[in-house]
Amino acid sequence: DPRISAPALTEPCGHLSGPSYDNRVALFAPGGVLAQQLASYPTVLVVNDTCFVHGGLAREHVEYGLQKLNSGMSRWLHGRSAP
Repeated sequence: DPRISAPALTEPCGHLSGPSYDNRVALFAPGGVLAQQLASYPTVLVVNDTCFVHGGLAREHVEYGLQKLNSGMSRWLHGRSAP
């Protein structure tokens, strides 16, 4: 769900907790080292008539606009805006 807030990402899940978990969350959280690296790649990539995306696209994503979706995700991963 793209509306997940950063605080929700830091909540431990079941048995996952401790320094290793906290470090991983920090790496992938908006503004984190790995999140910023991922931000340099598109969320959705269209090459000719093929669409590459992890998890699929809903009609609402396409109607929203793929370029807008990509730039919004990049800003969020860089820690510059809410999703």
